[in-house]
Amino acid sequence: MLMEVMIANDHSVYAGSVTGFIHKINGDAASATAKFEGAKILDLTASSDALFALTLRKEIHELDANSLEVRRMVTMPFNATCMTYVSGTSELWVGDSAGKIHVLAADSLEQTHELEGNNQALKQMITSPDSSMVVSGNKTRHIIVWSTTSKEKLQENGNHKQGI
Repeated sequence: MLMEVMIANDHSVYAGSVTGFIHKINGDAASATAKFEGAKILDLTASSDALFALTLRKEIHELDANSLEVRRMVTMPFNATCMTYVSGTSELWVGDSAGKIHVLAADSLEQTHELEGNNQALKQMITSPDSSMVVSGNKTRHIIVWSTTSKEKLQENGNHKQGI
């Protein structure tokens, strides 16, 4: 089985596949598997007690981090491409195919902000260890560093030499 994405939190490692499986792997041999029929897993991100899975069907699933039982699911009105969890603000930052970032409250999965800056589909986003910044990047090697509190650009680099 081809694993497309992997993420870890304090307790486990999670792997998502192109065939719609999510596997939880623990060092203590406790594991779980979730299956989303016909849904390619595009991205995974985790909080301490939840796992968020983004599917090709424009769905975000919130799963219990231990059992992988689905708590809720929302369908996005945009073509989501990647996401990251920001623990400091309890938000999901979701990138789309138009280069926008949709900031969602993690407790409701409702959009609170929309950020513009990239002009092409976002390929990847990551949160800084202290949750103060999110970095977004697209396939043209254009990266933006965002403040998670003000939601403003802190830095922009359109000439990144290596692929993102």
